[in-house]
Amino acid sequence: NRANLLVSALRSVCKQTIESSSYEVIVVDNNSNDQTSSVTEEFCDKYGNIRYLYEEIQGLSHARNRGWREAEGAYIGYMDDECLVPPNWLEVASRVIEQVSPGVFGGPYLPSYNAPRPRWFKDAYGSFQAGLQARCLGEQEYLRGGNIFFRRSLIESLGGFSPSLGMTGKKMAYGEETALLRRIRTKAKDEKIYYDPALVVHHLVQTRKMNLKWIIAHHFVSGRYAYLTLGEKRRLPYMSVYALIAM
Repeated sequence: NRANLLVSALRSVCKQTIESSSYEVIVVDNNSNDQTSSVTEEFCDKYGNIRYLYEEIQGLSHARNRGWREAEGAYIGYMDDECLVPPNWLEVASRVIEQVSPGVFGGPYLPSYNAPRPRWFKDAYGSFQAGLQARCLGEQEYLRGGNIFFRRSLIESLGGFSPSLGMTGKKMAYGEETALLRRIRTKAKDEKIYYDPALVVHHLVQTRKMNLKWIIAHHFVSGRYAYLTLGEKRRLPYMSVYALIAM
């Protein structure tokens, strides 16, 4: 139910520097009741490489699994409806595939805003980076789901994302991509999990996420799913303590 965000996301992914015939865009409508379908159909009429799918079973993992099952490409790239990708996003991805051929790869996301942010809210709170060098990630390092690519044959061999993890409707939940990366490291140990800082996306920090209540809830739920997916307890991140003091 975020058709207003979907418009900008689709515009960005349709304006890539590589030929449109070399990639497809799949929009998985996960049981929306707003204008998501009509917005997507407008893009389908304008661009020949866009497809619309309706997934009635609620849940991010269900939507992601529907996407890769329907996809025709050798690699599946995931972005969120609140993300904007630069024109060279898929050009960088193609270079990574050609030069490294990893099982999984991804990059950073940087924050963008459509409303003034509080003085205490730092850009770092709405971003993800794993350094300034392209490299294979270590055993305890993970990529984020809003900017991640999988080789299709690999994700298929492992059955995709766990439906018991990830957002479902308005329920805050995490861990689906972390759990899948963990399974890859266990069952496909020769596969590379690669990070390239040039593969960047811009992620909208929504106004509701720039308040202390949401941040506390986010880290509480993140800790719970870290325990479920990684089997370990996590310390409360410094950013939450900083935000509490700043308020």
